Amino acid sequence: MDLGDSVTIKDPYKIERQARAASPGIITGSVVAQGTQDEFSATCSAVCSGIISSAAYSLGIIDCPKRCKQLGCYWENEKCAATASFCPIASRTRLKEVIVVSSVNGGQASDANKIVAYNENVGLFAVVRLEGTRTGDAWFSDAIGSSQEIVLKSRKVTVSPLGTHADVKWFKIEPEGAHLEYNGVDLVRADCFQGEKTHPDCDTCPDVGIGDENYCWYQNLKSNKFWYKGADLIRYFQKGIGTGWSIGTGSEPGTYRYRAEVTLNGMKVSSAGEPDESTPHKLREIYYNKGITDSVHRISRRSNFDATCPDPFKGSEGCRMMSYLDSYSNVPWIWGASTEQRNSYIGFDCAELPAGAYVQMTGKRIADTTAHGLAVGSATKPVISQRLWFDSSGNTVDANGKPVVVKIGAGENELHIGDLLQLDYGSNNAYDHTTIFLGDKNGNMVLDWNDEITTSCHWIKENVVRKQLESIWESFLRFCRLGKDVNWEEKHINVESVCDMNIEEELKKKSNIAWVIRRFM
Repeated sequence: MDLGDSVTIKDPYKIERQARAASPGIITGSVVAQGTQDEFSATCSAVCSGIISSAAYSLGIIDCPKRCKQLGCYWENEKCAATASFCPIASRTRLKEVIVVSSVNGGQASDANKIVAYNENVGLFAVVRLEGTRTGDAWFSDAIGSSQEIVLKSRKVTVSPLGTHADVKWFKIEPEGAHLEYNGVDLVRADCFQGEKTHPDCDTCPDVGIGDENYCWYQNLKSNKFWYKGADLIRYFQKGIGTGWSIGTGSEPGTYRYRAEVTLNGMKVSSAGEPDESTPHKLREIYYNKGITDSVHRISRRSNFDATCPDPFKGSEGCRMMSYLDSYSNVPWIWGASTEQRNSYIGFDCAELPAGAYVQMTGKRIADTTAHGLAVGSATKPVISQRLWFDSSGNTVDANGKPVVVKIGAGENELHIGDLLQLDYGSNNAYDHTTIFLGDKNGNMVLDWNDEITTSCHWIKENVVRKQLESIWESFLRFCRLGKDVNWEEKHINVESVCDMNIEEELKKKSNIAWVIRRFM
């Protein structure tokens, strides 16, 4: 075949291939459709293969590389071929799988969920697997310039540059507050929640049982209309955060999950965490089990609490634990949260919050626990053996009202940052709530009700997401490229579930509250 000869290619992707061939460096691969690959390969190989055309090319009379490229083929080593020699597989045009991997401070990337320090840089990368691979396990990403080794599914694999145009979009997945729809009313849109840190008007929230005071928040203790897979339903929302094969994460302490969506040659595939508006939790069912599953890439960032901890506690285990505790920001409060929910950053309650921080820091095992369990169980030890109360002046006393001085310091029997203050609301030896000592606010190095604690809480905050909403006519115009996307602001309520306060604020909840001080061991 010589340049100028007519060519008929029985190739269903011909127009697309020729359009893509107009951009240099794009890997088009070979035809995926069955029955056309051999014919297309033969067509490419025949370009300038004749004696006359070869001689004309040598003399610069004809442009064989241009002819080759016009057909969507590759010109290499003075020959035209259907695939480039650097193409490791026969077909690279159909996406099969997308996985999000992350790298800390430029180290080896992996798909493992990570807990990182406040000052560590985390990069997210999308990697893809393609149909038609010879090995069945070849991975690619244009986030890299040359082949490198990463860890996927606990195995080391080599990822190579894809070298083709693909559209990559990134999304952050976050939890919403509980029970935001009731009897067909969207409580967020109905402005049932006022202010950035205001407890909702629980009169508008559904009952979950007699005596629960119209309990509005997530819980695992009593069945209700929101019960789903053995636990109260958690709803998630997603917002776009950027494009490209790689993207950075924020520096705020807390837990966030990420999803990548890759579109290549008209085919769109998502990493774990795809949304599904038809489900009650707004995720595909495969990604939900009493909360979002560990298959969705998670980054939990500690705070710099340990670095800024005051003397004499700087460098202590308690200060370090507090930095891990802050990684639970943006995780829902769930009354009766399980060990699985706590360890996977799905949710926590007052007892599981410090237990989770301690487990993440030390790797030790603490089973499902409660405030009472932490007050009397084997996971902790007493710092001061006796029970304490606060008198009307905010000083600590014993059961007879006699002053008891609790010193704040680094000694074994002194109160440390990170120690647990367990509350017995009824003074009946049944402990109801767990708080964590945060610091000596007034600097007198003695425990009083002016000092600070942190605990799980039920605050809410509003998050506004831009979301597309359009009429059928607008949708038709956009489909025909005659109209633009129409956006509206969708409000979401998510959680501010780790709260700091002084002890006096907690004492206002009940009268005659007894306390014990415990420390993890």
